[in-house]
Amino acid sequence: AKNSENGGVTNDSVVENSGTIDKRLINVNLLSAKRNVLNKSIFLKQYLNFGRKSTDTAAHNKIIPGNRLILTSWFSDEVLKYEDTNPASGYYSNIYSDSARTFDSIYNYKIENELAWKRVDNKKYRGIIDMIGAGINVKHQLITVHQREIDTAFSNIIAGAELFNTYSNNKFWWNISGKYALNGYNKDDYTASAAIKKNSADSLNSLSLMIGARQQTADFIYNNYSSNHFKWNNNFTQMQEMHAAINFSMIKFDLAVGADFTQYSNVLYFDTAAIARQNKGSIAVISAFVKKDFVFYNWHLNNKINYQYLPDSTVIRLPEFTLEHSLYYENNLFKGAMRLQIGASVFYTSAYYANAYMPATAQFYLQDNKKYGDYPFINFFVNAQIKTVRIFIKIDHLNSGWMKNKSMLSPHYPMNDRAFKFGVSWRFFD
Repeated sequence: AKNSENGGVTNDSVVENSGTIDKRLINVNLLSAKRNVLNKSIFLKQYLNFGRKSTDTAAHNKIIPGNRLILTSWFSDEVLKYEDTNPASGYYSNIYSDSARTFDSIYNYKIENELAWKRVDNKKYRGIIDMIGAGINVKHQLITVHQREIDTAFSNIIAGAELFNTYSNNKFWWNISGKYALNGYNKDDYTASAAIKKNSADSLNSLSLMIGARQQTADFIYNNYSSNHFKWNNNFTQMQEMHAAINFSMIKFDLAVGADFTQYSNVLYFDTAAIARQNKGSIAVISAFVKKDFVFYNWHLNNKINYQYLPDSTVIRLPEFTLEHSLYYENNLFKGAMRLQIGASVFYTSAYYANAYMPATAQFYLQDNKKYGDYPFINFFVNAQIKTVRIFIKIDHLNSGWMKNKSMLSPHYPMNDRAFKFGVSWRFFD
């Protein structure tokens, strides 16, 4: 994929204080920068089942699996290129190698193989011991990284295990799982989680609880980076994360509520100069949501409100409120020959210091100059289905220009103007 990088507009107010404006006439920070991303990947998963032979004569000695060996293999390589034929334009704070032309590239190559054993639910032969599911796995990773002045390779061996119930007579479900890096670049990294879920007898209500912990070595880009405009060589300590969540849903009333608490330690981030840094303290994030849908005859009003609280927003920036609403009419027309849905949706976030984007590294970094958000995005849509044919008509950002142009969600990058979209999906059957 090839993309031009313009670094955003030079002055937000030119866009925000104008009505309808041709964006081709707006001055931008970069005129000759572009990014090229090339990805290749191969994925292969193989199974070997063990179990009892079926006693059903029609099954022809078919194996009813109770245990399964799984070999999963991944291969991927990624080339990231960034080029600017005018690096001395004044946009970059530093030029380390070439003031006439920037040509940075990163090559990442990864091979992973995972061998796993897992008990599977045998629905025909369920005894007491069959209620408990289990699994173990071990994964080997080989990773190579090539940058300007950096050429390295490393590996990891990661072991994991899980316990869970395969079925339940009282609608109670539980799961415990964990992974640990035995050696390599990510040595001593781990993830651990436990979850329970209780459904009501009619399965129309459910309550779920989850706790988890994670320790993670800094991604390579935070510790080592070398390019024409950015360089660093760090030895950051591992990040930690503790997490707890509770969710409750009532299908009959189209209602769901939940709350979440996460505490981060040794958070990695990019500072206001777009340089990789680490915060040595602990930061808590508290969030809660409520989702409620209303139905009146053929009219639907779907609502979701999310609230987030950060006692310390030094290095993590999130909007306090996020709202999602949709109002639409849905009905079968022409004696049931067509299913029609027509309506509008709105998305809104409260204002906050949204992270800025650095094209040279393709990373988002902190900025303290201006809050973004506090703007509703309204979309209009029509969906129709006639037998196997699906048709949609959509107007994205219907309110573009109605409230001047306050539609930036990140610094210097206006959102797309009003756009009309149309599509048809036709499923054929033999």
